[in-house]
Amino acid sequence: MKLVEAEKMKARGFEMPESLRQLRDHAKVVLDQRLAEVFDHVDDTFFDLADRAASNGEQATYFDAMRLIRLQRKSIEHKFSQAIDNSFQRLGNRGYRGASTRASAAESPAGLTLVENEDLEEMIAMDSMVSKVAKRHKYDLKLLVMRINSIVPSEVTAINNPLGPDIICESLRQTLLELEIDIRSKLVLLKLIDRHVMDAVGTLLVDGNRLLRKFGVLPDLEKQQAKKAINPNQSAQGSGAAKKPDYQEGNSAFAKHGAERSGGHSQLISQLQEFLGQPDNYAYASAPNASISQDQLVSLVSGLQREWGESSHSEGGLLGLIEGRLQQQGGPGLGRQDYSVVSLLDQLFSRMHSENHISGGFSRELRKLELPLLRIVLQDPSFFDKEKHPARRLINEITQVAIGFPEDADINTDPVGRAISEIAQKLSAEETMGTEDLKQLLLDFIQLTEKERRKALMMEQRVIEKAAASEKVNQAHQLVDKTLNERMQGKSFPRLLVHFAEKAWCRVMFMACLRTESSPEQWETAVGILDRVLAHADGGEVSDDDVKSLLAAIQEHLEDIAYESYDLGRLIIRLEEYFYRNKSENDKPDEGVGQIEPVAEELTGQPEEVAGPKVQTIVVANKPHETVVIRKIKTDMPGQRKLEEDAATEGDEAAGPDEASLKALNSLCRGAWVDFLDETSSNKRCKVAGVISPPGIYIFVNRQGTKVAEMNRNRTAISIQNKNLVVLDNSHLFDNTLERVIKDIRTSRQAH
Repeated sequence: MKLVEAEKMKARGFEMPESLRQLRDHAKVVLDQRLAEVFDHVDDTFFDLADRAASNGEQATYFDAMRLIRLQRKSIEHKFSQAIDNSFQRLGNRGYRGASTRASAAESPAGLTLVENEDLEEMIAMDSMVSKVAKRHKYDLKLLVMRINSIVPSEVTAINNPLGPDIICESLRQTLLELEIDIRSKLVLLKLIDRHVMDAVGTLLVDGNRLLRKFGVLPDLEKQQAKKAINPNQSAQGSGAAKKPDYQEGNSAFAKHGAERSGGHSQLISQLQEFLGQPDNYAYASAPNASISQDQLVSLVSGLQREWGESSHSEGGLLGLIEGRLQQQGGPGLGRQDYSVVSLLDQLFSRMHSENHISGGFSRELRKLELPLLRIVLQDPSFFDKEKHPARRLINEITQVAIGFPEDADINTDPVGRAISEIAQKLSAEETMGTEDLKQLLLDFIQLTEKERRKALMMEQRVIEKAAASEKVNQAHQLVDKTLNERMQGKSFPRLLVHFAEKAWCRVMFMACLRTESSPEQWETAVGILDRVLAHADGGEVSDDDVKSLLAAIQEHLEDIAYESYDLGRLIIRLEEYFYRNKSENDKPDEGVGQIEPVAEELTGQPEEVAGPKVQTIVVANKPHETVVIRKIKTDMPGQRKLEEDAATEGDEAAGPDEASLKALNSLCRGAWVDFLDETSSNKRCKVAGVISPPGIYIFVNRQGTKVAEMNRNRTAISIQNKNLVVLDNSHLFDNTLERVIKDIRTSRQAH
């Protein structure tokens, strides 16, 4: 404790130079502003996450985190500002090395065993922020360390530099220790900090060097470092060459283009070299030293971008366009490997456009991306080898979204269409675009499409819930009808019991069926009471207790479904009379049960249909105890029965779909896009919103989530078999097309 106090006193006694004091004040202003931006975005971010939450518990977690962050905002801002101030003040201590508690714990084997999973996730997130800033701003960070080191007693390194990412992240970590939120919410907060605070560190480092240089702190440091960096063997190349973007992380240089660039392209290109090489009659095949350099080819591609994007499709494709321009210039032609790259991309894009999965407007926007993508491929050898390359992911995301638009879609009125158009313009305008810029384009596009996707998903969810509820009602109707017909069809029953089953008890069974998942015993009870009622039709002595218990059960269940009380009272009286076999009532007119004479259908057990869901007064013939033969039970239940699907495919359905169609149907999962083709060969594009099972009903919606069609499993398979429904492959369209092109190239060349 005494040692710590002594260090504090030593630091307090440090008289900070004016240059360092102004650097500290400027840094605190910038960092405080950026941290305030983080808190300004907290509400929107957490509201958005809560809106997308999969459960009420997850939603409550995000709302609680948002509330706690809001409550502790002032405290966090104050502590962070104080931590930055202290990091400058500690530079007065000669022994200060800036070892953070986080780093110390990681260095200790014992400390590692104490790190929980959540702490480890936070540690990884912090380390990622530090390494990203340190790598991106390595040069400015190095200069600032050297300048600060020259004016303070302590030995300044990247770790204890008060404006370095290590100190800033450690200050934030210590500041957030008392913020008791779950790890998911904390990681979200750290992402906001990374986006707003850590992104400002680069500018802060540049400003810091400028400010200290202004105060005369190592004013010629940049010139000295530039002289040290010059390689005498490369001095003849001059200093006017444009710097290429750093596409490969950790490797800022590309192989130069000479006669051939061995190892300068991807493994895939090397493997396909013999298949994609120039034909024997190629003009430049015998003169490899005359091939165009990489810089010249990239410049040529950049110059063609605007012309290519605004023109219609060239018959020669990419390869024909570039070779035609090279021949016009009369200069060197494509080298062997460059020819392979251009040829592969040419075949790839030709295949993508010929498959006709993407509407005309979006196809034109994709065409504008061809030359920018070729430029990226020429400069980045890893493009074909990395499935997660940002440029490949961007093209896959664009094609995956574009496939959902109909042929007549207007991209200018759709936010996603406009975003794709803007991406094409940015890639065409930028002559050099590195990995980080591509990642940002990808991130922005994904964020936009996610918002659109969430809107559509909400609509789809309503459609599915409505269809599921309708199907549940339909299934209940079918089960009740089946149960009653199994017990009554083809048999003789008194008219009273027929009307009891068709008008009253079917409703009890219907409600019990809907509640089967939560209360399966209700269905069994309802069927059991029905069986007891029908059993009395056989005659025989009935005890008073049996009648009372049965009537009480009937009354209780009918009251439970809110059956009309007046009709219920009259029904119970009639049933009671029937159970006691009051023969005298059979010879008297039935004045109390209705005044409508039975029609022909009623005599066969088929009463007139009820128009609406309202319970009607039971109409029984003058002789309610008279038995009739039941041809078919016709029930009166709430909700609408689904009409049978049209008979257009009855013949096909009778034969059943073939195995290939069933296999295609089994792969038709939620989110798959399909084309419905009619007799005129026009198509209606929609997506599988979900499958209601049982019985296997496929629900199809358009891009906005509006219901388009609904078909059962068998009819869907028949439609696939008859080519009336075509399943589209919209996942990783670019990557999948690339695989097919490569397979075709190898197959065709090996065949020859």
